[in-house]
Amino acid sequence: MTRAAIRTDGRFALFADCLYAGALAFVASLPLVTCFAAITAACRVLDERIERDAGVTIRGFLRVFGAAVRSSPGVLLAPPAIVAVLALDVVALSAGVPGAGLATVGLVVAAGYLLVVAVRAASTWRPGLPWREVIAAAAATAARRPGESLLLLLAVAAAGTIAVLSPALALVTPGLLAFAGVAVARRAER
Repeated sequence: MTRAAIRTDGRFALFADCLYAGALAFVASLPLVTCFAAITAACRVLDERIERDAGVTIRGFLRVFGAAVRSSPGVLLAPPAIVAVLALDVVALSAGVPGAGLATVGLVVAAGYLLVVAVRAASTWRPGLPWREVIAAAAATAARRPGESLLLLLAVAAAGTIAVLSPALALVTPGLLAFAGVAVARRAER
């Protein structure tokens, strides 16, 4: 086998593992309250896959997913709480609150920032690290590195657009989002 063929096979294997991690995260996200833990697990197994050049497995995913769920009750409570707050904001804005246009822009910016911080936190968490520290570091890094934050925001938007426009691909979009988070986190480490 030529050197180029080996390099291509390695890239294809990483792409396949990215899709596999996405499918595992999608299934783990079905209860919805577990979506953040599922993305965190997908990020972690992809990061481990890059570090050790070992494939993504169901056992490895479930190990990290379980560790993420057990790490803090906030991992399960935060996603529905954030959705509830955003839904209440949308209801209030649609009721004709004065200054709704400016408030809508603020809401969109805040939601984008929250999503970027969430992906950054999910991609840098390791079992044993306190979430409070991880989220604080993710928020600081998101503000300090706006170019990378914009890349993550575009990745979130692309994943959402793909899932809406082609529901059949929704199965793998969490893996693509997790891979974007891992890539940006690894870039920030350099």
